[in-house]
Amino acid sequence: KYGDLSYGIYIFSFPIQQCVTLYFQNQLSPFKNFLVSLPFILFFSFISWHVVESKFMLLKDKKMKDFIPFRKQA
Repeated sequence: KYGDLSYGIYIFSFPIQQCVTLYFQNQLSPFKNFLVSLPFILFFSFISWHVVESKFMLLKDKKMKDFIPFRKQA
């Protein structure tokens, strides 16, 4: 229904948590950092799935030869 957000969560969690830490000048506990970061992580993961990843998943069953133009052997 929402897509597979797992890879986006993996990719975006560290940078977003670091940005939150920087913004709050390292004043948040790890749990508070998690609570603040989670909505942003989920948002970017959702966007990543629907804009980028789902398009590439359509190509997963294609063969590489389908993308290489036909060349005649000399």
